Amino acid sequence: MWVWKRLADHQWERIRKQLPSLPPRPKGGRPRASSRRCLEGILWIARTGAQWAALPECYEARSTVHDRLTEWVEDGVFVQLWRAFLRQLDAKQQLAWQECFVDGIFVIAKKGGALVGPTKRGKGSKWTVWRMVAACRWACWWRLRRRRR
Repeated sequence: MWVWKRLADHQWERIRKQLPSLPPRPKGGRPRASSRRCLEGILWIARTGAQWAALPECYEARSTVHDRLTEWVEDGVFVQLWRAFLRQLDAKQQLAWQECFVDGIFVIAKKGGALVGPTKRGKGSKWTVWRMVAACRWACWWRLRRRRR
C-alpha cells in the first residue's frame, strides 16, 4: 500500500529558495496561505491523480491550492523548479538523457484546428502541455550542448 509522505524540512528549504517572495502588505489584511501546504497539496493531487474536490483538509482550501498552482505556472515557477530538479539529478548522474521522451495527448480539434482558442471557462486548452514540451526541449538541448564542448 502506498503512503503519502510530506516534504521533509531539507527538501522544503531547497524548494522555498526557488519560490517567489512576496512583499509585505502595508495595509495588512488576511495573511497569505502557507506556500508549503499549498505545494504539498499540489503534489498530493499530482501523485494520486485525484480530483480537486478530493483534496484532504490538512492542506489549504482546494480553491487556494488551485489558485496558487495557476499563479506559479503562469509565473514560470514550476519550470524553474523542474529545471533545478533536473540539474540536481544530472549532477548526481541519475539521468539517462539518451532515453528521454515526451508524452503528449492528441485531440481532434473539430471545426477550427489551429484556430481553436480558449475554452468556455477562458482557459487555454493545451498551454500547459506546450510549456512542458518547451522546457523538455530546453533541458535536452542544454545537456547535448554541454556534452559537445
